[in-house]
Amino acid sequence: MADLLIDSKARPIPQILEDDEVTYIAWKGKNGSGFVYVPDGYDEALGSTADTSAAATLNGNILKIVDALGDGTNANLDALIADVEGLAADVATLKADTALVKAGVADILEALLDEVMTTKTYSRPSIFSRAARTGTNISGPLQPDGRDFGVFFVDVTALDAGATLTITVETKDGLSGKWFPVITDPATVVLSSISNVSFFVMRGLGYTYQVKSVVTGGNVTFSVGAIIK
Repeated sequence: MADLLIDSKARPIPQILEDDEVTYIAWKGKNGSGFVYVPDGYDEALGSTADTSAAATLNGNILKIVDALGDGTNANLDALIADVEGLAADVATLKADTALVKAGVADILEALLDEVMTTKTYSRPSIFSRAARTGTNISGPLQPDGRDFGVFFVDVTALDAGATLTITVETKDGLSGKWFPVITDPATVVLSSISNVSFFVMRGLGYTYQVKSVVTGGNVTFSVGAIIK
């Protein structure tokens, strides 16, 4: 049996039995109070007035809040709780509104996409019909109608010996009224034999464009078509 703890006058002191059920330890606390265990593991003395600058434990933080609220703590806590509940309601409303906005934006984007897919159609201009040509020939102004990408097709079916065909796509500067070459891929389209080729205009048709053919050294029979989108 474990011996009880006594004071200097042989009187038993407040004590508790350890888990080993053999050893007693003195029951001490702030201002002579006993300890109580709280869930965060912080031993707080019963009936004590703990320093509000205590460690950042659950108890310590609660005591700091109470100290900050000062007189009328309960009323202040009630007001704080009401504010928090109101904030939670506002957050819930904001989430609902955000969901509605997201749904609305998705609907708008889907409608815009449908419109783009519907209106952004292809055009297939016949720029030069098949014929024998010499010298410089210009298609005249063509309207891309908002389309900016083109695939052009040149089909040479006959040419005189030593003849050469050069094809250039040009766009018009609205300020000066002058025509300027559009960058194509390949950059130079020159044919000197019976062949058919395609080339690209990735961007830059502008609000109006034209195709220019230059034949040198004889006659060349050819046609030029395109797909513009």
